[in-house]
Amino acid sequence: MSNLLNPCKYSFNDLIKASNFQISTEDLYNMSQKERNKYVKNMCNKAKWFFEDVIGNDNITYTSFSPYLKTKQNVLSKNFECENM
Repeated sequence: MSNLLNPCKYSFNDLIKASNFQISTEDLYNMSQKERNKYVKNMCNKAKWFFEDVIGNDNITYTSFSPYLKTKQNVLSKNFECENM
């Protein structure tokens, strides 16, 4: 079970904007999945977003991401800037 809140709600464009990385979604899609996962983790670190690896139904590892974590107290955000995106 994921600790991320609504990871499917956020796109690569959201993460690129939050991290201020100079990369296009096309560049990300042209990478291998392993390389894309590494890039996503770097962007998350810069944007102060959360990430975790998940195994898809196709048995491939994907890195999911969100600016929010699930908590008992509702939601914890590390990146208040993303709320104004």
